[in-house]
Amino acid sequence: MTLGGRVVTTVVRDIMAIALIGGLIASTLIILVVLPAAYKLGQKAFKVSF
Repeated sequence: MTLGGRVVTTVVRDIMAIALIGGLIASTLIILVVLPAAYKLGQKAFKVSF
């Protein structure tokens, strides 16, 4: 294992970790924002149809 290869694997691992954490944060935000909005829209649609 050369020094350059070691640096590349470390960088790739860091990028993957950041991507995983970013993905988790993004999905949590999407759930927190989309679910209440969908629920409100659903309530409006339900009131209109009945």
